[in-house]
Amino acid sequence: MGYVGNRKSVRAVHAEKEGRYPKSRFTKEMISKGLKSLGATEEQLSIISSESLSVLRDYFLKSFGEWHHTGKYFRQTDYYEVYFEPESFDINEFKNFAKRHKENKAKEIKQKQEEQGKKARCKYLIWSRANKNSKIRPKEYESIGLIKGRWFYLDDGTKKSIYANGFEILEYL
Repeated sequence: MGYVGNRKSVRAVHAEKEGRYPKSRFTKEMISKGLKSLGATEEQLSIISSESLSVLRDYFLKSFGEWHHTGKYFRQTDYYEVYFEPESFDINEFKNFAKRHKENKAKEIKQKQEEQGKKARCKYLIWSRANKNSKIRPKEYESIGLIKGRWFYLDDGTKKSIYANGFEILEYL
């Protein structure tokens, strides 16, 4: 028991000597070597290695509930190892997984971009009165802000619905 400097526990170091690491530490080369040692053929390895590291990590790394303390503040870090059963491996299933994985990543990227918003120059109306006895009339404004979902956020923190009457997106910046 104990800690090695302020990096990781002694047990974490022991796990790494046995080939178990945090998911982020695995490289394509480490996964390929692990697959080869578990019985993957050269043909399978050539197809597998053509996929991205993210796909390989999500498909071939398994955690069996093992975690260790790491870092200065002793956080719990899950440890993984390469998992492969040659007799039950189906290359078509792997290719389908890779395809779905890429589609999901593309959706995540699109969703993050939408959450961050798009910078745009817009025109909108604000309804107000000139004085207490006058009619309410619209005044047209134009400004630059962020469009997130169905809202246009101005720099002063106010927001306008992009579906409101009189709202127009002039250009994306």
